Amino acid sequence: MVAPATFEWSFRNVFVLRKDRVFLVAGRDTESDAGEDVSYLFMWDGGWGSEEIPMTTTGVCVVSEPSPTVLCMGIDGRITARVGPTLLAEVVDASLDGPQHYGDLREIRVIGGLAHVVGMGRTAYRRSRAGQWDRIDEGLRSFDPSSDPGLNSIDGSIDGDQLVAVGWGGEIWLREQTIWKQLTSPTNLALNRVIRLPNGTYVAGGQRGTLVHLTGDAIELIEQKVTEDDFYGMTLFRGQLFLSTVNGIFRWRDGAVTPVEIKSKKKIRTYESVSFLNLHATDDLIWSVGRKMAIYSEDGTNWSETPYQ
Repeated sequence: MVAPATFEWSFRNVFVLRKDRVFLVAGRDTESDAGEDVSYLFMWDGGWGSEEIPMTTTGVCVVSEPSPTVLCMGIDGRITARVGPTLLAEVVDASLDGPQHYGDLREIRVIGGLAHVVGMGRTAYRRSRAGQWDRIDEGLRSFDPSSDPGLNSIDGSIDGDQLVAVGWGGEIWLREQTIWKQLTSPTNLALNRVIRLPNGTYVAGGQRGTLVHLTGDAIELIEQKVTEDDFYGMTLFRGQLFLSTVNGIFRWRDGAVTPVEIKSKKKIRTYESVSFLNLHATDDLIWSVGRKMAIYSEDGTNWSETPYQ
């Protein structure tokens, strides 16, 4: 099943800290339809808890230093930091160079223990400490209304010395030792998500089932005929790459993309466009959330669905 009609919220993203601590951001449908600037942070520990976030939030992550902090990303550059029971307000960049003047932030991601955000205008920032966001987009940023460039996703090495960012028009950018360079992309379709594999290479996914593999400066298209849906979610789980569209979950293994069958002791019924969207995993648990469904698995094959109350 998916959430019943009485469930008033739509999930937007998920971050798995551990089995008993999962964070999701969501919007209440009536407030979203009315354009109200409010979201909700849901917390799962075997049961639900929630609290209101006073901004439009589309991303969530958790950083450990200097203390465990849940970061909720507002699209306009506002960040809500939850430290214990306390909600603190941060701003990525309050100057005229801030995201609020360049366009929406698109992703928040933990790389090397630090939070990073990217967005329209090819904005990119790294959170070096509580409340301090540093620009890392010199040579990358562009304000060009005619082409409307933007980044959708970023990932990189544990030490943060290497970063890869992808975005609209199939753009792929590589940062090494603080220097960004644009790589020749094999596609002009938007790339929505990039992830660094354990072997140091990268895979990016996007529109119409597009997948590209980046090894050093070499980039190749990954041929697959399993789906033409847009890839939005990507996560590593137990050494394997899982991908998601709005209509399903897939596994990339040995160079091939295969659909994941959702097996469950209790029948899980899925519905188009509301059951799947984003993925996140730890070493021992993977979660998938769609607008109206949240499921999780300890092996990537057998899944359980959360209750919606």
